[in-house]
Amino acid sequence: MVVGDLILDQYIWGNVHRISPEAPVPVLQVDRESWRLGGAANVYQNICSLGGDARLCGVIGKDESGKSLLTQLKHHQSGKEGIVCDTQRPTTKKTRVVAHH
Repeated sequence: MVVGDLILDQYIWGNVHRISPEAPVPVLQVDRESWRLGGAANVYQNICSLGGDARLCGVIGKDESGKSLLTQLKHHQSGKEGIVCDTQRPTTKKTRVVAHH
């Protein structure tokens, strides 16, 4: 049983060609986005990929990030009975911006 925070990891991939004139921050030209399982969901996925039989237990929000997290879990046939959708909270999402490797 894997119990913990179910996180959706979002990666934004792109290139930086200039610095913003308003503030000293890079301006990213987005090429693509990808999503991965994070937190306890990542641990669950790793156990399953090694041939283990695990169950996942945690809370997600009833939002787009929660739907994306469930989509990422779609190839796991069992072990998702412990996921609770709560309309009162958002799904935790961690966003990473990756530029130039």
